[in-house]
Amino acid sequence: MLEAHNARRRRRGEREVTVEDLELQVATAVNEQQRMRNELLADRELDELLEATNARRRARGLPERTREEVRLEFGAGDSD
Repeated sequence: MLEAHNARRRRRGEREVTVEDLELQVATAVNEQQRMRNELLADRELDELLEATNARRRARGLPERTREEVRLEFGAGDSD
């Protein structure tokens, strides 16, 4: 498959792709997927914790906390 791909690239005057190039592309894609998954899970966890916190605050008659307040206090999401 790689040989056929490279034959097409040669006909177009493009540089051939090596196995190492493909491995790097796969590793990069996997790392990006993992980063995005971790970000999504962290957001979900923050939402769940914030909902639990706000339920307790409502029960005590206190104002609810926002995501922005939590981020400012704890530094969550500094990469934004």
